[in-house]
Amino acid sequence: MFLSLLDGDSTFSEALALTARTQGATAFSQEQALSLYQWMLETNLATFTDGGPQSTEQSSPQKKAAGFLQKLNPFWIRIPFGRADNLLQMLRPVVGWIFSPSATIWGGGLMLVAGGRLMLNWDQLQLASGSVFAPDNWLWLMAAWMLLKVVHETAHGLVCQRYGGSVRETGVILAFFAPLAYVDVSSCWRFSSRWQRIHVAAAGMSVELLLASAAVLGFGVVDSDVGAHLLYNVIVMASVSTLLFNANPLMRFDGYYIMSDLLEIPNLYTRASEAVGQLLQRILLGQHSSAPTISGKQIAVLRCFGIAAVCWRLLICSTMLIAASVMFHGAGVALAVAGMIAWFGMPVWKTLKQVRQVGQAAPLRLMRAGVITLAFCGLVAGFLFGLPVPFSTTAPGIVSLPEGCRVHSDVSGFIQTLQVVDGQQVVAGELLLTLRNEEITHRHLDLERQIQQELIRQQIAMKEHDAGGESSPTAI
Repeated sequence: MFLSLLDGDSTFSEALALTARTQGATAFSQEQALSLYQWMLETNLATFTDGGPQSTEQSSPQKKAAGFLQKLNPFWIRIPFGRADNLLQMLRPVVGWIFSPSATIWGGGLMLVAGGRLMLNWDQLQLASGSVFAPDNWLWLMAAWMLLKVVHETAHGLVCQRYGGSVRETGVILAFFAPLAYVDVSSCWRFSSRWQRIHVAAAGMSVELLLASAAVLGFGVVDSDVGAHLLYNVIVMASVSTLLFNANPLMRFDGYYIMSDLLEIPNLYTRASEAVGQLLQRILLGQHSSAPTISGKQIAVLRCFGIAAVCWRLLICSTMLIAASVMFHGAGVALAVAGMIAWFGMPVWKTLKQVRQVGQAAPLRLMRAGVITLAFCGLVAGFLFGLPVPFSTTAPGIVSLPEGCRVHSDVSGFIQTLQVVDGQQVVAGELLLTLRNEEITHRHLDLERQIQQELIRQQIAMKEHDAGGESSPTAI
């Protein structure tokens, strides 16, 4: 009934009011109606009668262009493999019990025990951390990463099927050339219980934390150095990386969908972006949006989340672009430029079009936006450059190492050149570094001159057959 009233003559508020008047307690709440209203617009099942910016004719080319740019992004390459429902149905009888309520309780107890063991063996684990990011351990880290992500995504698919959903697609995403497995479990969005959707989103993280807990318990009892090293890799990749990325609600991974369901705000990222956009329009242009897409109770949460998500995305994208330009030199610069176009090309183009439209319709508002923007940039620049702490500091220092790691030299001096690199295996007698000591150097030159003088005196005395004038150069 609500959708049938959206016929172009009734507004959103009128349709909601008429539905509530006739349906009573069974009618949509405002949040439910907003969610459906937004979904209809996003999927092009509805459009504004006045040909607004979200109309089908205009939004489809923009979406196609954005999708085309995303496919050209060298830092985010999606490689689909197809459906995996049959494989997951074969695995469910074998490992599906892990996601039962009783197994979840036992898993939580295992995590608590592992946390206590982690605190007891903290010194041992901290000592082993020195070799985690060594160049010769990168292959093992990558292997652990790939294996854990396959297990992670398999857990999502198994829990989705547990509640009657299906896995539409599986594949690999190359994020900064690092392979990440993925599964499409969007079918869980139709689950009536939000706790079922939260369980699907949290399944991958829970399995990884279980593996990390088992690795912590095994780390303290294994006798093999190789086994302990592999277990430590699993601990790092299954706990730290999972909590930093998958549990982070500012990235559109598991933590984001969990937060969306906990707040009961569907399309959280899109609605937060709209809330930030409306806030900027009000501040910069003095415009107040009348579109009924954001509830008043949620506006503060959406604005805070939207601002934090934009800052985090800019930080991650900038870091990846800088890393690419440094690691790959000339080719990295080309990759960075391609990534900037793929990530920021469409938003910048849309912003420029909006600025042009505002300039044509209301030049005074555009002037106001320019003044406010310049003032804000000036405040930020003044704050950064006015900080009493400098951005870079140079000062002399002394490197102090544990006694067992020190290499002593017979003479003192300043390091001039290093002959080895960090992590290189060396043997006894190999040249490690060259020292510079001006005092010893000058003394050495003086002794060499004295030797030359004595040699000359010896040769003169031998020619004159004056044995008393000879002096042994070895006495110097």
